[in-house]
Amino acid sequence: MDAAGVRLGISYTRVDERGSCYLAANWIPVGLTVGRQHDTGNRDRAWLPGFYEPSTEIIDRVRWERGSEAHPVGAYWNPEHSRWVSLP
Repeated sequence: MDAAGVRLGISYTRVDERGSCYLAANWIPVGLTVGRQHDTGNRDRAWLPGFYEPSTEIIDRVRWERGSEAHPVGAYWNPEHSRWVSLP
């Protein structure tokens, strides 16, 4: 990303995943997003009736960012509950 001049990279993990590879690569946990069905918004699969069957558990996600335009840290790992939590 650095060599290519990428100013903002965005990725997501589940709140119950530590994200060690992201932490090791200097990604920032900027916040949490509420889980939703995989067939909402820009992921609508209405054009493939009968081919799509939901297989992903609905769970909140951690939004990770990296680059010069990344936001400040907005979440922390709570080892007691083994999940990410929003900063107060």
